[in-house]
Amino acid sequence: MSDPSVAIGRELSYLDTPVRTVVVQFADDDSSPFRSGVAERVLDIADTWFLFPRHGALPGLGLVEVNPESTAIEFGRDARRSLAEYLVTRSMQFGTPGLDLYAVASDGQALVTWDHHTQNEGLCVQLQRVNDATKLVASLCNFGSEFEVLSKVWGGGGSDATDETIGSIENGAA
Repeated sequence: MSDPSVAIGRELSYLDTPVRTVVVQFADDDSSPFRSGVAERVLDIADTWFLFPRHGALPGLGLVEVNPESTAIEFGRDARRSLAEYLVTRSMQFGTPGLDLYAVASDGQALVTWDHHTQNEGLCVQLQRVNDATKLVASLCNFGSEFEVLSKVWGGGGSDATDETIGSIENGAA
C-alpha cells in the first residue's frame, strides 16, 4: 500500500512484478451484461475476494452495511455476480465514492484494478500463478473478450524483471 504522506490514496500493488498480467480491453459499445460476464470470469480466479476503495470509506460504496472503521469488504463465491454487476454499473464520475477499486484474492495471489483508467487502458488483472492466468485466458477466450497477456521476463541479474507481451486475443481468436 502506498505511503499515506504521498496523498494518492491507498494505492495497492505487488512489490515485485507479477508472474502474469492480463489486461482486458473494453469497447465503448460493450454492454453491461458483457462487462459483467468478463468481471465474473475474472472473479472466478479465487473463492473469496476483498474489495478496497483507493479513496474514501467503505460505507460510501453502498454495497453492503459495513463498519465505518473497515478498510475492505469480503465477498465469497455466492456474491460473485452481484460484485461483478456492481463493478460494471457503478458511477465512474470523478468525485464518486469508490471510483478506484481494488479486488484482492483472499490468498493474495491475484490483484484486480478497476479504476478510472479501465475504459481507456483496460482492466488490469495481476496474477502470481501461471495456472491462474492460463485458466483466466481460456475463460476469457471462450467468452469472446479482447485481452493481452504480459509475462514476467527475467534478465541476467534476476531482479531486473520487465513485462513482455506474450499474446493478444481479439474476439476469441489469436
